[in-house]
Amino acid sequence: MTNRVGQFSQILLIRLYAAAASFLLTLLLGRLLGPSEFGAYVFAMGWVSIAVLFTTFGFHHFAIRAIPPLIVRDRMPEAMGVVVFATVAITLLALATTLFARMNLGLFATDPALHGAVAAATLLLLPRSWNLLRTGVLQGLGHPVAGQVPERLLEPTLLLIAIGTIYLAGWPVSVESVLYLTLAAMIASLFLGMAALVRALRRIVVRPAFGNCVEWVRGAFKSSLVFAAGTVLGATDVVMLGLLSTPEETGIYGVAARFFLLMGLPFHAAGVYLSRPAAVCYANSDKAGLQAIAAKSSSRTLVACIGLAVPSTIAAAFVEQIFGSGFAPASLAIVLLVWTRVALSVFGEPSAFLANTGHVGRVSMVMLFGAVLNIILNAILAGPFGAMGAAIATALSYSAMTLLMTRFLENFLEIKAFSASLLLQAIKGDRR
Repeated sequence: MTNRVGQFSQILLIRLYAAAASFLLTLLLGRLLGPSEFGAYVFAMGWVSIAVLFTTFGFHHFAIRAIPPLIVRDRMPEAMGVVVFATVAITLLALATTLFARMNLGLFATDPALHGAVAAATLLLLPRSWNLLRTGVLQGLGHPVAGQVPERLLEPTLLLIAIGTIYLAGWPVSVESVLYLTLAAMIASLFLGMAALVRALRRIVVRPAFGNCVEWVRGAFKSSLVFAAGTVLGATDVVMLGLLSTPEETGIYGVAARFFLLMGLPFHAAGVYLSRPAAVCYANSDKAGLQAIAAKSSSRTLVACIGLAVPSTIAAAFVEQIFGSGFAPASLAIVLLVWTRVALSVFGEPSAFLANTGHVGRVSMVMLFGAVLNIILNAILAGPFGAMGAAIATALSYSAMTLLMTRFLENFLEIKAFSASLLLQAIKGDRR
């Protein structure tokens, strides 16, 4: 357990650094571009996150679940087959999606002024997809920290240095130039992260076996449903604001969303922390081990969220001074999103628990419900209420989804995601 606790802390620190870099990047871009142009950037990146659904097909998440049991059963050829098959599939899908998007820009942006940003963003799809697969394979091989470093440390650092240099030099900048710099940072992190991947793959480097390709595709498809619902859930507000409201409101919400992403870091760290050990405990029918992991992940998520919520709330009061003129309306949306995350943190990360214990289908259904609910609420609220309407829709959708998954966790695994006594015991154990 000590090693997994260390991994949780390391992963959380890495993601905190990435969030800090993202905040600095948002600050610089807000001042360089203003609410409208920054809204175009956020809109384009929102479409990238959705397009990645089609380029990865869930193979990066499938690798996390599929590789560990194959290694435990000493089926190295199949483990290597998963890696090779996923690499080829993702490459072909990314190239096809990029070509389709560039030939049909009008489908992704009704405003012709946004076409340039969307066109530049399509170039991010292939390196983004490869980076996600590398992270998934490393996590499946038991190296979650190494998997996070290129994307969470190297890439944001390189991009922040580039944008910071432009800001300090006073050079003009456009949405397209920022996206090209993002592409360069992605490619650099991809190559810099290859060394850790090669070292990790040495334990399974044998002639790959592809006898279960059909099962792999089915498993990836199930994983893609979870990933798709989660991505749509996260990108709906930005995309629908861009379609139903104004670029200014999209930019304002883009700032508020940075705080929401910051508050999501403990949840992501908990998911990475528990994914492999939960799969192992489930394979060994170790119910006590599963409950212990649930209590530990819940306590860490709660404490970390409270620690992040306090400075975030203070920053919300000075949002215009921090991010520049025109961003003041983001304040209320920030407070709502931040404290929604705190309230939900007591349940830990039930979706990761279910997904890694044989209940991917149920997670898919709940995530799909949350995504549909988010779309409906944004359709109702985003147009008339702008950024605040999108924030309300997001808060309600995430709350409903978390409560449903917590209920499933208790019903199907008999694991309590939330229990005051278990949380207190886990927190006391952490202090010791």
